Parts: sequence; C-alpha cells; structure tokens
Amino acid sequence: MSRRARTTIQHFSSLWDTTSICNDRFLRTQYGDDYMTPVMAPTNHGELIIDAEHSYKDLLPEVRKAYRRSALKRLLKKKTKYKK
Repeated sequence: MSRRARTTIQHFSSLWDTTSICNDRFLRTQYGDDYMTPVMAPTNHGELIIDAEHSYKDLLPEVRKAYRRSALKRLLKKKTKYKK
C-alpha cells in the first residue's frame, strides 16, 4: 500500500492537511481514549507576576538574584553528589 493511500485530507482550524487514516487509533493507543480532553499540566516556569504599576525591568535584578541562588544550590548539590 502506498503512502498516499494511507492518508486522508482533514480540516484543522483554518487549514486543510493530510493525516494518517488510522491517526485516531494511534493517538488512542499512545495517549488513551480521552486524548482530546485538555489537561492543565504542571509547569516549571515559576510564578506569574502581574503588576501594572511597575515595569518588569524593576523586578529583573531580584529575579536574577533568586535564579543565581537556585543555580548555585543545584551546582553545589551536584558537586556533593559526586564527592560521595
């Protein structure tokens, strides 16, 4: 069976695209029957700061300092891990 015979054209938002005929079966196998249900996944991006009164540039020194402290802690943790 050729590659073209195993595809179909489907509409996604504002465009048409070719997809596999068995994409639904593949997605259900990979991600479960509820693969189309949106999930609020946890994030590692930190907290969201919204302050309309001040520029984000005022917060940058504080954020950078906190990042350096956490980066230093991670580095020291790695070093002590390898010393043992």
